Amino acid sequence: MLLSGCASGDFTPFLLGGGITIAEAEVENDELIARVDAILLAEGNTMTSELPTTGTVNYTGIIHGDVFGGTGPAIEYFADLSLDADFDTDMIGGEVTNFVTDIAGFENPTGTAIVAGTISDMGGTAANDFSAIGTLVGTSATADYDADAIGFFAGDTAWAAYGTHLTDFIWTAGPNMGSTSFSDGEWNAEQ
Repeated sequence: MLLSGCASGDFTPFLLGGGITIAEAEVENDELIARVDAILLAEGNTMTSELPTTGTVNYTGIIHGDVFGGTGPAIEYFADLSLDADFDTDMIGGEVTNFVTDIAGFENPTGTAIVAGTISDMGGTAANDFSAIGTLVGTSATADYDADAIGFFAGDTAWAAYGTHLTDFIWTAGPNMGSTSFSDGEWNAEQ
């Protein structure tokens, strides 16, 4: 679980496995957002010139999606997010794991979505974008997960990263097979 009141970078990512609820995940997410917002307030976005030029940095955090639409059931979800920013190649890797949703039979689906993306310059501000793709299996439903995210780095030393996303849950088995649920929301992560 995230540790309440910890300074930036001084937390353990929460693990959604083991039956954590949407309400519990929301509390953890709100705490992380508050820490990233504090970095933004104190130091602003990372300028491209402030990014490391070598090495890989791991950012750990949360992706949250809320109801957006589609032909499938309305869905809200939270998941652990791990991003590896490789400043030698300007590439991003990682994974999305430990999902929790508000869909019966799909509350804590198993599966991992693999992250692939890039680091870029957006008018002097350090930006990032990534996709995450994988298959999630619940007790009575299966869905292909496909997220597209954009964002920025925060702080003078790129201490955090944050952004928004659009996500598709493409139902491949279960009562909603053949339909798609759309979700949008935010993601936040810290070193």
